[in-house]
Amino acid sequence: MFSSIQPKLITGFIIVLLLFQGCHTNNCKDNDICIYVEKKFERIDLYVRNDKEVDVTMTIDVFRDNLLVTKELPYTETYPGKSTTLAFRLHVEDPDVKWKYQYKWSWNRGNRYAKHDDSYVYRLPYPDKHAARILQGYHGSYSHYDDDAYTVDFDMEEGTPIMAARDGVVVGVKENSKVGGGDRNFVPKGNYVIIKHLDNTIAEYYHLQYNGAVVKEGQIVKRGQHIGFSGNTGFSNWPHLHFGVYKSIDGDSRESIPVRFQTSQGILTNPVVGYYYIAI
Repeated sequence: MFSSIQPKLITGFIIVLLLFQGCHTNNCKDNDICIYVEKKFERIDLYVRNDKEVDVTMTIDVFRDNLLVTKELPYTETYPGKSTTLAFRLHVEDPDVKWKYQYKWSWNRGNRYAKHDDSYVYRLPYPDKHAARILQGYHGSYSHYDDDAYTVDFDMEEGTPIMAARDGVVVGVKENSKVGGGDRNFVPKGNYVIIKHLDNTIAEYYHLQYNGAVVKEGQIVKRGQHIGFSGNTGFSNWPHLHFGVYKSIDGDSRESIPVRFQTSQGILTNPVVGYYYIAI
């Protein structure tokens, strides 16, 4: 058996916070994605701080008494990596009446404005002349559905070099996990390299081995460059590489994008389970 990542379980979370008049609060996840508020007279400013390299798309909803908001709710927006942005403002409607509000928020990796370059032909994510068998292709019944519908699992021995399928910037690296298994509780344990492309889509290379990344966040990589080593970490029953290209929809959902691959057999548009494809 084999398995793949379920991105929403890795990338998303929801926090609900109740604030009353005169209270200032910061709310963060691992000190990387934060919402904080500032009260200025009869106005409350709500900011988003994204300390990650990767763009994140966030959805925020506010339930309020005696407050007006400057945006239509729920509000969804993409916040660039390494940025702090004013999301919106709340204004006290009647200063003689107490006010309060409650907000909830969720986030996903990726940019909601990404427009995939469908003319681009990706290289296979392993060395030239190497052949890999497809374990699970597009719309695989085991786990390639919903936001993983257009992703591919390549069968490969642990320690196989992984190559960048397209130029980009490394916006995510995890390589500290040593464990994997067929239970979905292993999802957060998957090692990965994530690369942002020129069109703002992101490619995810999952299940790498422990200390299996050879690139760092912020590094520019070229098509065919060595970025890591395959493994069996996370939600995975045997060594393989899970590859997918994604864009965000909102704070809770995103979509995978069908891509074409260059192979020695020609351009591959729909990877077939059980077939071997040779990289060039």
